[in-house]
Amino acid sequence: MNVPKGEIYSLLGSNGCGKTTLLNILLGRIRPHSGSVYILGKEVGYDLSHQIGYMPQELGLNPFLRIKDTFYYFAHVNHVKDKTFIKQQIRKYLDMLDLHDATKRVGQLSGGQKRLLSLGVTLIYKPKILFLDEPTVGIDSLIRSKIWTHLRQLCYYNQTTVVITTHYIDEAKQSDLVGFLHEGRMLAEESPDVLMRLLSCKTLEQVFLKLCYQNMNKSDANEDHRNDLKNLDSNLTTMIVDTDLLYRYSASNNYKLKCDGQKQLSDSNNNNGTYPNQYPMDHNDDLFDSNKTLNVGKTFHSPITSPSSLMIDDDRSDCHNRFLHWDHIKALTSREWFFFRHNLWLFAFYILLPLLTVFLFDSSYGRTPQNVPIAIYNGDQSEISPQLSDVFIDEFNNSMVRLNSYETEQDAVRSVELGRNVIAISFRKNFSTAIIERYYKFHQFKPTDIIDHGDGSMFLYIDHSSLLNVRYVNRSILLSFQRMVEKLGKLRGLNPMIFSLPIEKKEYVYGVLEPHFQDLFLPGIIVLTLLAMNSVKSTFEIIYLYSNGCLKRDINQGVRPIEMMLTFVFGSMASMFWQTLITMFFTFYIIGVPMDGDFFSAVILVYLTASQGLFMGILLSVIFPDQVIAMILCFTILVVMFLTSGTLWPLEGMPMLMQRLFMLNPIVLPVRSFRFIMLRGWSAMRLSVLVGYLISIGTSFVLFILASILFHIFNIKLN
Repeated sequence: MNVPKGEIYSLLGSNGCGKTTLLNILLGRIRPHSGSVYILGKEVGYDLSHQIGYMPQELGLNPFLRIKDTFYYFAHVNHVKDKTFIKQQIRKYLDMLDLHDATKRVGQLSGGQKRLLSLGVTLIYKPKILFLDEPTVGIDSLIRSKIWTHLRQLCYYNQTTVVITTHYIDEAKQSDLVGFLHEGRMLAEESPDVLMRLLSCKTLEQVFLKLCYQNMNKSDANEDHRNDLKNLDSNLTTMIVDTDLLYRYSASNNYKLKCDGQKQLSDSNNNNGTYPNQYPMDHNDDLFDSNKTLNVGKTFHSPITSPSSLMIDDDRSDCHNRFLHWDHIKALTSREWFFFRHNLWLFAFYILLPLLTVFLFDSSYGRTPQNVPIAIYNGDQSEISPQLSDVFIDEFNNSMVRLNSYETEQDAVRSVELGRNVIAISFRKNFSTAIIERYYKFHQFKPTDIIDHGDGSMFLYIDHSSLLNVRYVNRSILLSFQRMVEKLGKLRGLNPMIFSLPIEKKEYVYGVLEPHFQDLFLPGIIVLTLLAMNSVKSTFEIIYLYSNGCLKRDINQGVRPIEMMLTFVFGSMASMFWQTLITMFFTFYIIGVPMDGDFFSAVILVYLTASQGLFMGILLSVIFPDQVIAMILCFTILVVMFLTSGTLWPLEGMPMLMQRLFMLNPIVLPVRSFRFIMLRGWSAMRLSVLVGYLISIGTSFVLFILASILFHIFNIKLN
């Protein structure tokens, strides 16, 4: 297959015949088992992506970007820096392709308009060679005519070489050369007019049908011809394979079809030179035999010209010799900036969701229960004033409980059974008298005596299905009873200290006198919220770019995997820093959660820990490119990390084996370090805190290395 410089070459064939596969070989995305491919005189593998324009079938456009931003991105990634030139090109192609609203998002365009935009961004940087895969599918005839006219102008004025694949066969009559591909092999390659004249056909479609029928009717008699072809000098053979029928017609009309794709008139008896098309191949021939060559975009003077003799004169030819190219970095960064600038609602959601999570958790979790319904039956009939049951009720009646009185003990118990109350408290008729006797006549009781036969006891009927409420209420009952006994001593003229517990709380070492449970849980909630958001975001974003063909198209533009990885990581880390800073500021300065340590030390620790989620998401998206599978695994890992992090329950409450196993969770120690900074005021230099930083940095580094290696392997597979 030879494609001369400055001409339009149409590669024709039915669906599934190998057109796109052949283009992928020309682009270097698929490596042939044998044979050679030369682009502009250089063998494929030398990076010429800045001189090649490729419009794929899957388009590969980010639907969240505007039309204008998409043009700018493809210009920048192909090293076009002149802003005036870019603006002129954008105006020209917007007018030619009938895309007048440059501020419209790609996702709002119709299928045909997206294909037009894909063509426009392929042409904006004036490549030397254009590979257009089905460029006119779904496009109306008027714009299709404009496209062909423009391609003709590019070939005439700029010497641009154009290779088009299409299954619209008659449309290809406007090409300089056409190649018919059928079931993975080339049937013929010539100008449309010559083919129609040689085969006595009025349309290219008839030519294609004749070639296909002739190809299918071949017999095994061509085996000797195929062997002769394989023995030819590899420098003189190409991918042009002509059928017997075509060769007979060309000989009878004094035409010899040279391997460079040019026509030459000569004497039919002239046997000088070598013509590979004299040796037809049957249906079983391998398209990529070891002595076949593809030459694209070269000016041919003889069939034996060495492909490497053509030097590349583009001033950007050395740009890909570098490990990293800043034009690519800037282009990828600008695309991220365009995305966030014109989709502020997504950025707002990314920032506000952690704030909402922290606010809801602080408002609803770990606080003391209020208005817990309690059933009271006061059957105390002691002739003591005031009755101790009333004293207890007065001490017990606070904002935590809502007391409901009942006439009988059975009614109170029944209300608990019906779910109307959490606890029923019952006082028997001699409660006050029995309590006084218990405390003032204690010396009269023998060890074997039954004291007051239960009259001096409060009877509790508890609904243990409301365990947390019950525990808070039980604590309040004990404190209320203690205050009741102290008042009893005071009423009897005794020192209340006699009846108090011999326990005195001295000055606390860390924390506050009345700590809140949400303060203990909040470090884990903040870390896990930020980690989960960034892992889901990175997983979704990479898979989304892959499924839309953006990654493939970036690779075809010469963007290296390491450039894509670094740009994505740095962009995500930057947005994650602002997310972390705003979340921490909201938590400790707006809500007012106590922070005894250094605020910025805590911010850095949370930021480093949340970065584990970023790299975990990248790793998952590379290993599992299917969005559903990747998301399920991501959420599964996050749930496991949450349950084993010690956020909901201390690790000390678990079996020793489980404690050691859960220490493998990479956020256990960082969450503990965060808690030490927040509640104990420890600095980052203390070993118990420093280990949290080291674990976060080490885990992120390992995940980054693994993700980079697998991302590179993934892109090799992608190619």
